[in-house]
Amino acid sequence: MKVKIFYYILTPICFLLIWFLISELSLVPQVLVPSPIKVFSYLFSNFYPLLIKPTIFTIQLWLLGFIVGAIIGIAIGLIIGYSNKIYNFFEVLIDFFRSLPSIVLLPIAVIFLGIGYAPKIFIVVFSTALYVMINTIYGVKYGKTSKILLARVLKMTPSQEFKKVILPSSLPNIFAGLRITISLSLVVAVASEMIVSGTAGLGQKILDDMVVYNLTEMYSIILIIGLLGYFSNKIFSIVENRLIHWKGY
Repeated sequence: MKVKIFYYILTPICFLLIWFLISELSLVPQVLVPSPIKVFSYLFSNFYPLLIKPTIFTIQLWLLGFIVGAIIGIAIGLIIGYSNKIYNFFEVLIDFFRSLPSIVLLPIAVIFLGIGYAPKIFIVVFSTALYVMINTIYGVKYGKTSKILLARVLKMTPSQEFKKVILPSSLPNIFAGLRITISLSLVVAVASEMIVSGTAGLGQKILDDMVVYNLTEMYSIILIIGLLGYFSNKIFSIVENRLIHWKGY
């Protein structure tokens, strides 16, 4: 544990040191890569007056889309994974959309839903639901076969088999999908803000800063997005380890 904490501290320090040297030694012009000291100073002094509102907007878009998409994905995934007939019917369609970057559907969403909040929330919900659904399907289909056979030997009803065997066995896969998708949904939320204007999120703010060459603020926003993704992933890992204590058995 102490070694792990050591690396958690050492890696960011090394990254910041390399960034500092690149900037201070002018290996890249400082106008393009401002010093980390300048970026962090700007972030701490201007987060509340300038960046708090776009951060809150992006968090709302991200978490709302993730929660709604996760609920839809788990529900559909349990149904499809439980029935071989339903899975065989939808298998080609699932594989098609899994191979398709979700963000490419954003222009279609704009055509039907207009410019603004609606197409962004749709694309976050869609991408979240798709990947959570796929993990849920495989969790149900390829759960602990021995436990399912034992349940049938014990003559459990389908309802008991689902609640006591299939669902617990599939939860590690479901949580793995949720952990991956919480970062993916943030990426999709920010990308949708960058592609479709009309909202005041962090993605739109990055584009505005790029146009006027306000790169110090742009790097500050990139740090905010990275930290949001990092801490959400860590929190999810902690929750998963507490709730799914039987995984691997």
